[in-house]
Amino acid sequence: MVLTSVAVFPILNTKNSYSPFFDKVRDQSRNRALYTTLVDDRRLPLVEFYLDRRVPVIRDNEKLFQLLNSGAKVGVILYHKSYERLKKNFALIPHQVILANDKQPLVLVNNQ
Repeated sequence: MVLTSVAVFPILNTKNSYSPFFDKVRDQSRNRALYTTLVDDRRLPLVEFYLDRRVPVIRDNEKLFQLLNSGAKVGVILYHKSYERLKKNFALIPHQVILANDKQPLVLVNNQ
């Protein structure tokens, strides 16, 4: 039973964890101001826990796009569904989308 647990738990952790996403985000956001649109009690604390830094919340899409167009190096963590919904607006800004895999609900959008 212990051997099975040792073999299975890391697989489940990688599959169900946000760790792979935040490992990529950590590297891609080091020299950027980082923001998020996440306001739920479950994922917002994860952002700050995994990245070990305070990440301000942006609640207004207009402010989000002002930040991305500001010329400063900015990254925004948001739900993949939100990115898809705002894709036309993002298309007007040179940007890079980072996700860990297709099953993760979060993405990082960096301006260029």
